[in-house]
Amino acid sequence: GISSITESVGYKHNTVIKTVNIIVMAAVRELSPELAEKARVELNEDPKRLKDDLQHLKDWIAKQPHLRARTDDQWLVAFLRGCKFSLERAKEKIDLYYSCRTNAPEFYRIKHTDPKFNEILELGTMLILPKTIGTDPVVNIVSPGTYDPDKYSIVDIVSVGNVLIKIMMMENDNAVVSGGQAILNLEGVTFNHFLQMTPSVMKKMVVTSQDAQPFRMKGTHYLNTPPGFETVFNAMKALMNKKKSKSVVCSQSKLRRNV
Repeated sequence: GISSITESVGYKHNTVIKTVNIIVMAAVRELSPELAEKARVELNEDPKRLKDDLQHLKDWIAKQPHLRARTDDQWLVAFLRGCKFSLERAKEKIDLYYSCRTNAPEFYRIKHTDPKFNEILELGTMLILPKTIGTDPVVNIVSPGTYDPDKYSIVDIVSVGNVLIKIMMMENDNAVVSGGQAILNLEGVTFNHFLQMTPSVMKKMVVTSQDAQPFRMKGTHYLNTPPGFETVFNAMKALMNKKKSKSVVCSQSKLRRNV
């Protein structure tokens, strides 16, 4: 976003006052032409309005004593894009995002510096495909059957996922503009994995992922579903909003046939 301001400059040995126009740009990474067009058409993004929209959010955050929120442009634009540039929706989502960090701290306890973060990534429990086709959504493959439920919990996995989403919000323009698709490969999932999916955990998972994140999920596909999965699946689906529940697909197909 660009705005023009006028500044008066005085010179020590001169009484001349010079007026200069200074171009102030939002500190937001430039989108590719294809993504910029998609953001314009699908997200209502207007480069001419971006600076003002960002400033509006910063001013609003400054007036919220309960919020200790980041205010860098690249971070805030992720919320604007995730809310299709509705300022009111963006404010609601920012408020809820930081409320979740207070009310469900266990979902954010693992940081990228925590040894568990790399341990879980090395297990292959979460894999974000590094490339997309054009402006397609980013694909994230989650394989919970790869982790030992006696050593790690589903809360650990979600916590690592939240770190990855935070990184994508800052670094991956495809993810922010086009959203993401998740493939959950349930091969190897056991009864002990299911025991970790308590009603409280499921509810918090839905709120933190569906309601608080500006990251737009375009679809979730469950593969290699084991016996008994329907109970957990239906419980989770009942907590989702109508739009998200429609984007969830359950299949017996093998992962290698779909990726």
